Amino acid sequence: MTDGRLVLALAATIIDVAMVGPSSAIVMITRLDWWDIRALFKDPPHLYLDSSLDQLYPTKMGPPNMTLYEGCDTIEYTSTCPGAGFRALKDWARSWNRNGVPPNISMTEFPTHTERALLIEMKLWFSTTTTLAQPSLELTGLFWDYIRRDSMNRLHGFSKPALVTIDTAPVYAPVVEVECASFNYNEAVKGLDPDNPNTSSPLGVPDKNTTGAWHVDPSLWNFTRPMNATNFTWVDVSSYSDRDGTGASLGALFTVPTAGLLNATMNDTFWDVLQQSLLIPCLIKAKWAAAKIQYDPKSSNQIVSKTAKARLTKNVKGLKGLSDTTLISPKWAALLNVAGISYTSIKGETLNATMMEVLIQEFIVSYVNTKYSPYLAIGQNFSRFGPTSSTEVMAGTLGAVIAEGLSRQTYNWIVPYAVRVQGPNSTVVTPLLELEFLESSKANVLNVSLAAFKATLEGSSTLIEYTIKQYGYGYGYQGTPTVAIGLAVPLAHTAVTIAFILCTIYHRIAGTGFTSSAWGEIGEMLALAMRSERATELQNVGGDVKAKSTWKMRVRVRERKGENLELVVGQRDLDGLQPCPDKKYH
Repeated sequence: MTDGRLVLALAATIIDVAMVGPSSAIVMITRLDWWDIRALFKDPPHLYLDSSLDQLYPTKMGPPNMTLYEGCDTIEYTSTCPGAGFRALKDWARSWNRNGVPPNISMTEFPTHTERALLIEMKLWFSTTTTLAQPSLELTGLFWDYIRRDSMNRLHGFSKPALVTIDTAPVYAPVVEVECASFNYNEAVKGLDPDNPNTSSPLGVPDKNTTGAWHVDPSLWNFTRPMNATNFTWVDVSSYSDRDGTGASLGALFTVPTAGLLNATMNDTFWDVLQQSLLIPCLIKAKWAAAKIQYDPKSSNQIVSKTAKARLTKNVKGLKGLSDTTLISPKWAALLNVAGISYTSIKGETLNATMMEVLIQEFIVSYVNTKYSPYLAIGQNFSRFGPTSSTEVMAGTLGAVIAEGLSRQTYNWIVPYAVRVQGPNSTVVTPLLELEFLESSKANVLNVSLAAFKATLEGSSTLIEYTIKQYGYGYGYQGTPTVAIGLAVPLAHTAVTIAFILCTIYHRIAGTGFTSSAWGEIGEMLALAMRSERATELQNVGGDVKAKSTWKMRVRVRERKGENLELVVGQRDLDGLQPCPDKKYH
């Protein structure tokens, strides 16, 4: 063996010996994690939604599918309508205004009472909002109730199970980006071209990623109105296209009151206020992004989406499975802005307005020392009003409304069902929603052949697959490379040891290699050295051995004169024969 190979082998041995102990300890330590539960069912169910992916996650909202939302454009709207989250959003806006910070908000699904978080991130004039789509939420809750009632599985023996969709499951969540700008109405009017007042507009939303901008038609805002009034309008942007050609989903225009102070001091009993009005145009871009669901029913009713945990404001383009921009028609958006909603004004009057205007009213405040002039503020703090606060409030509120509406857009006509294939002639199809309200014996359960199922139901439905996990201590290498490395080192050590043992046994049996039992003790080797011829290479080692080269000399056993063996040091007399294993020597 050469010096380099010897050093390499020695270094590898030292590293192996140093790592094998700690690595074995890593493998032996149990970890607290989510672990897959296998073989829970004899015939595991498959979960379907009776709609295609294009129907579940459309990239165009509006005609000709408006018949699906009959009754949703009136104050008699039901809990399955796109605008049904209004009451929860109103409470959220009121809490935001009173406390100065937007609270966490969750939406409850009926009838399973599962919840989904509405995650909103805001920064000055920009907001990003996401939540789970309602059909996925409903299916997960119904599936949990289904397997919980099934006495044929082992789920009852687990203390903390969870449902998790597989990585390839077609589950998506709406992701809504809103960008707003703020303009003083009086200043905007001055900026109009007097010769062409309806074609030239200073009002628009600049696109931060491009050099273009979306400009609002002056006819939508250049009209006589009270300066202390609020107003909201959806704007069709189907013809708008940015530099990337992706366009936008929808536009919106807010009119909100604001106040300018004249000659105000902290000692004034009343502040001189100039009532003004802000125009806030907003551009909306909505897309669908791939999501992964996890539901831990023993800990919380909230179903978690890993998409919703991302820092969306900074990384929307990096989300997996991001769709094209969803075009939203003003006619469909009107379902999120139903008229005839009553509210109490800052003067104590009971008035009617649209949903969006009522949400805006939650941020309109007035104090005695401003002579009751209304203005938009956060946390009822007079120092927090004006363009910056206004765009933040409007962008956050608008994003929440759009994301909530998109999550509910198929809520009233999607049917979830479970399928269990028990054989080629027996496929059990169970409508999960019927099972939730009826006894199992009364639910409209179908038993059809596998061929009939594939021909009728499977082709027009979307399969959602789940894994069932249990939280606890266990052994495994899932989720962390440390355990995999810790397992690899002892396995490599074991492989080297087994290879060495097998090699030794082979040479013992075959009589080959460099093994021998002739010299079993150091004394026998010393006796062989004493009867060997004098080595000139060792003539100066009588008192000490200082040169490293001396220790590196090779020592061999060679045959001399056919009957004797001796030690040969260095390169001297290498023409001697190697010893024969079966030959007797003196």
